[in-house]
Amino acid sequence: MTGGLRVMVDASIVKPQQTGIATYTRSLTAALSQHLEVVVLTSESSRFAELDVEVVALPKWTQGYVARQVWRGAKLRSLAHAQNVDIVIIPAPEVPLARLAVPLVCVVYDVGPLVKPQFFPWSKRVRFRALIGTLRRATAIVAISQSTARDLQGFLGGDDTPVAVIGAGVEQISRLGERLHSSSVSPYVLYVGMSLPHKNLQTLVEAARLVPGWRIVLAGPGTERYDSSFENVSGMGWVSSEVLCELMTGADLIVNPSLYEGLGLPALEAMAMGRPVLLSDIAVFREVAGDAAAYVVEPRSPSAWADAIRALVGDRVRLAELAAAGHERAQMWSWEQAADQFVALFDRLIDERAKQTHSATNKVVYE
Repeated sequence: MTGGLRVMVDASIVKPQQTGIATYTRSLTAALSQHLEVVVLTSESSRFAELDVEVVALPKWTQGYVARQVWRGAKLRSLAHAQNVDIVIIPAPEVPLARLAVPLVCVVYDVGPLVKPQFFPWSKRVRFRALIGTLRRATAIVAISQSTARDLQGFLGGDDTPVAVIGAGVEQISRLGERLHSSSVSPYVLYVGMSLPHKNLQTLVEAARLVPGWRIVLAGPGTERYDSSFENVSGMGWVSSEVLCELMTGADLIVNPSLYEGLGLPALEAMAMGRPVLLSDIAVFREVAGDAAAYVVEPRSPSAWADAIRALVGDRVRLAELAAAGHERAQMWSWEQAADQFVALFDRLIDERAKQTHSATNKVVYE
C-alpha cells in the first residue's frame, strides 16, 4: 500500500523564527519524504527548500490564525484534489469546516490553554476549546506524547474518539565530548525555548542571583527582555540553529523550568547531543527523559533551582553520568520511528476508506 502513496502536509501554521511546532513540522516532513511522495503547503518555503518534497507556496497572510482558517476552508479541499494526494496531515488541531475527499490526520502538540488556562490569554483559551470540538471531524487524531493524549482525551468526551500517540524524533548524532573550559569563557547554564508564562522563566531568572559565578543564558523568541534583569543573566532572543548548537555545546548544563509542555523538544535535542539536563518534575519530562535527567521537584521555587544548579555544576562526575544517560535515552526518539508509525497509520486509514467505499458501492448495487 505504501508504494506510491502521496501525502499533503498543511504547513500553513509555520512562521518565521518559530520554534517547537515549526521544527516538528519540518522534521516530520523530512522523515516522511524518505518513504512517500510529499507535497507541502507553506508560506515559509525556505524552511523546506533542501528537502525532497514538492512545495506549494502560500501567501504570507495565511500565517494568521483567522486568515489561515478562512484559506483552509476555501482552498484545502481543491488543493488536495489538484495535487492528487491520498491523505492530508495538519500538524495542529485545526480541522477545516468542509470535509475533505481523502482522510485527514490532525496532530496535537499540546493542549496547554485547556489544562493550564491561567498561563494563556482568554482569546487563546476560547480558540483551543473551539478547535478541540472540531477534532471529531478528523479521520484520525495523533498526540505527540502520552501526556498530551491523556489531557486531550479528557476534553474530547467519551471513548469513541481514539487518539494515537506518535512521538517526535530527534536528530541522532554522536555524543559530544565534555566541554573544556577556557579562561576567556565564563561558565553558564542554558535554557532553550520561547518566553511564555508557562515556561516559568521568571523563576529561573530569580534563581540566577543565588548562583554567583555562573551565567544563566536564555535563548529563544522573547527571551531578550531578560537580558538586563540581572548581571549574570543573558537573554539572547531568537538565534539561528548554528548559534544554538554552539550554545548547547558550550553549556555545562541545559535547564528547563517549564510548568507545562506537550513534549519538550529542546531537552530531547540536548540529550541527543550528550548534554546533561535539569528539568521541572512534570509528567511529560519524566516520559521523555526518564531517569536520564535531574529534576526540580518544586519548579516554582527559585531557591530549589539554585540549589539544584549549584549541586550539579559542582559535580563533574554526575554531569558526565547525566550526559551519557541522556544520549542513550535519546536513541528511543527517532524521526525514522515516527515516520514508520505515521506510514502505518496512513496505510490503515486508506484501507478503511477503501473498504467503506466498496461496502457502499455493493449496497447501492444490491438495492
